[in-house]
Amino acid sequence: MIWQFFPIGFRFPVADFSDATRRACWKITLAALKNGETQSITLYDAQQTYDPGSGGPVYLCIACFYGIKQARASAKILYTLDRLTARLCRHQPFLQANALESFGPYPLLGTLGADGTIAVTEAGEPLLKDLEAPPMLRGAGMRLLLISDADANEGSAESCTRTLGTAAAEEDFSVRRLHVADGGYGTVRALVTGRNGRYETVSVNRADGERVSDVIGILPGGVAVIEAAGRDCVTIGALIRKTLDLGYRKICLGASGCIDPGNALEVPATLGMRFLSETDEPVDPQEQNLSQIARIDRTGLDARLSECECTALTDACAEDDAAIAALLGVPAKGHALLCALGAIGFSTAPGAETVSGMIDASGAIRQCDFAVLHTFCKDGGAAQWTLAELNAQKKPACLLGTEPLDAQRMMRENPVLRGVVRLADGSEDAQRAAFFGEVLPMTGKDVAKTERI
Repeated sequence: MIWQFFPIGFRFPVADFSDATRRACWKITLAALKNGETQSITLYDAQQTYDPGSGGPVYLCIACFYGIKQARASAKILYTLDRLTARLCRHQPFLQANALESFGPYPLLGTLGADGTIAVTEAGEPLLKDLEAPPMLRGAGMRLLLISDADANEGSAESCTRTLGTAAAEEDFSVRRLHVADGGYGTVRALVTGRNGRYETVSVNRADGERVSDVIGILPGGVAVIEAAGRDCVTIGALIRKTLDLGYRKICLGASGCIDPGNALEVPATLGMRFLSETDEPVDPQEQNLSQIARIDRTGLDARLSECECTALTDACAEDDAAIAALLGVPAKGHALLCALGAIGFSTAPGAETVSGMIDASGAIRQCDFAVLHTFCKDGGAAQWTLAELNAQKKPACLLGTEPLDAQRMMRENPVLRGVVRLADGSEDAQRAAFFGEVLPMTGKDVAKTERI
């Protein structure tokens, strides 16, 4: 289903609802508009039955982002076309200054580019098939920013922006890619790619004892970045220790997405903190044993932590874990993992703002002409921060999502959104089809707002 939002629309009540008449009306109308002072517009077609005996009339609809002055100028051209008005009902073409969904939706036939070329959709082929197939609207140097946040499938965001970036470059866009994160999945990649960092491969032990390879992000200035997402607490603690072994004393840790936050005390335990019972027997600090912990021995905690500047980045909205905070003697300012990190010297910062700020996302948005936000989680901190920044800078944008989206609400709340498109799947073919069929036409200056769900 397609909905269209626009200030002005033309409607043409056609007397004869045969395909031959409708095709002729479209050819006459488009020939006139192509020779007029026009910008990008969208073309629709539908039948509305007023007279049960005749089954008509048929409306040919043209929706646009015109100002009223320009719309009246185009309407004046159409009103003088005897070849067109002869095929209409007693109503001549008229303007309608509200949203098309108030008398639709109608099948989208195609778009008329600012250069006069026509991009025909599959629905438009029967009516517009006699028209010459137009070339795809090209970017002609337009600066396109592809923004992507991440999900649990490592590499999906990278793959999407690479695919769309290649497709955009083929259409003469100047392309820049930007990854954003909120302290969860993709935090290391966002900071490494955004700040020209590098990856350091290390070997650590997981909670089950298996030795595995993992990565630490290294940023200019000697900042090490660790990601908790998809890792158990023993692995997180081991990554912090490995970072200290490598000589880094500035650590950022994306603290969202840990797979076992209930065992958060295993992070300081891995770094030397001991948990004891009332009889001073060691207690394995797993979630089911917390009630047995009577006191904490910090004497064995890695002394190098006191030399570090450590920050935990998080978008966590869970309630404060007062029990863990009280046990560790730290303020209750977040979930269990944040409390555990606070006990070893980590301060807490909101992930989306911090990560985006560190990679200067606002500067990248400022330098673009059009942005495409590819998000796996529309309500995630990274997506929300990015949309807020796009609106603040009034940068036109399109949102590509992989989950159900309330497109109408999102476009009402975010005036810069030209469209919201849901990808059927994450394949390269689906991404390229969405880019060429949905996103690319939206980059024109005056295209209307569209959603495809």
